[in-house]
Amino acid sequence: MRLFNATRAARKFSEVLDEAQRAPVAIYRHDRPCAVVLDHELFRAYQAAYDAAREERYLDMLEKALAELADDKLGRGQRTAAAARRLAAGVEKT
Repeated sequence: MRLFNATRAARKFSEVLDEAQRAPVAIYRHDRPCAVVLDHELFRAYQAAYDAAREERYLDMLEKALAELADDKLGRGQRTAAAARRLAAGVEKT
């Protein structure tokens, strides 16, 4: 990964973009990393992987909540009862 300080990156932005086509470029400000410039296709791949991981995490949370609903472990409060009804309605639709 190539490193640029912020001042040089601003002055040589076209060079930063050219470098980013080959590999991610780290931009530093005050000797600390503050940004990374990367090729659009690589960004799309990172974004797809992030979205897939987030979706998987949400599905795991939903499965856990459904299991707790089935085991009657969601609690007894009004919000919990309302959430349980919404979850139960969603389960019946699939």
